[in-house]
Amino acid sequence: MVAGTAPAAPALPARRPPAPAARPEQELSLERIVRTAIEIADAASGEASCGADAPEGWRAGVELGARTPWGLYRRQPWLAQTGGLTRPLLVPNLLVHGEWMLGALDAHGLDPTTLFDIHVLLYSHVQGLAVHLEMEAHARAATGQTEDEWMDSRTPVLRELMESGRFPTSAKVVGAFEDGYDLRLDALFELGLGTLLDGLTPLVEGGPATAECGGTRSGSRPSPGPR
Repeated sequence: MVAGTAPAAPALPARRPPAPAARPEQELSLERIVRTAIEIADAASGEASCGADAPEGWRAGVELGARTPWGLYRRQPWLAQTGGLTRPLLVPNLLVHGEWMLGALDAHGLDPTTLFDIHVLLYSHVQGLAVHLEMEAHARAATGQTEDEWMDSRTPVLRELMESGRFPTSAKVVGAFEDGYDLRLDALFELGLGTLLDGLTPLVEGGPATAECGGTRSGSRPSPGPR
């Protein structure tokens, strides 16, 4: 630097040119992803139908109303994961199944809350089993093992637990299987559906009187008697 001259000002960093604005069709927002997923779920739900005419009798109608989405979840396992009981997916093709089930149960003198409780209970049976279809598909992809292969790899752990003496009833039941327990979701679905409908028959066919004899609903208070 020459004596008597001022130091040169530091050079400013070069500015980057502004990035070009993304076009609307290129934006992949969370809202758009969710909206697209809902549309896909709605379309997939429309692949199954109970038909135009209900069969004779409420039980036959409910059986068809339960087996139809079960078959759909069998073909599209991911669909059972899209909506839960507490935050249902409100799309037309799913509501069609609910409409069918409510229609099969209606006209039996049930109050609206009991009617809808039965509908939710039946749906929870269908969906509650169906979610395991997708879970098993993910587990197989992650481990490279079938469910039978995975269970075989856990045999030493199971044997140690059963021989510990802490679980005598479980040990007796597990030891009674000739060739292990075969988990059959389709058979469990039919067993559960039949058992539910057997238990619901007095309530549905008995109407209001039977519903009142079922005890106090959880979260409600018994009505006061005459004063």
